[in-house]
Amino acid sequence: MLDPPTPATIVATIPRWLGRRPIAGETVLVGFTDNDPDLAVCLTLPPDREPVDEVVAMRQLVVDGAEAVAIVDLTGSEDPSPSRLEATHRFLAAAAGRYGHEVLGVLVVVPPQRDRPGYWRNLPDPIRLPLPLSYARPTEETS
Repeated sequence: MLDPPTPATIVATIPRWLGRRPIAGETVLVGFTDNDPDLAVCLTLPPDREPVDEVVAMRQLVVDGAEAVAIVDLTGSEDPSPSRLEATHRFLAAAAGRYGHEVLGVLVVVPPQRDRPGYWRNLPDPIRLPLPLSYARPTEETS
């Protein structure tokens, strides 16, 4: 895979790729391919989606020729539900891997809030470096 755009470039360019500003709670899947380095396939997943919609989107990335994907989550707030985001990111990364996509990264974008500027953060690859499960309770096997 050729070097993908930096996370800052992906976040800054999404509105142009989509032709609109993303909405809060929306997840944007940005697919890239070596066959055409200028091609970026963007698919959006609404906040109220079902898991089957996420699988269909990953399948569509294959149809559109994407080989690698960046998962960009627009949280809409400073304190998103970490357990919901973790589960969503794990599922999306697993679906991407199942369809043969390299997961370039998971970006969480927080828009400007009150008097504070917006920011984004890059999470580790949820497959190779699992996200922490803050809601997991110890079991007999783990205690």
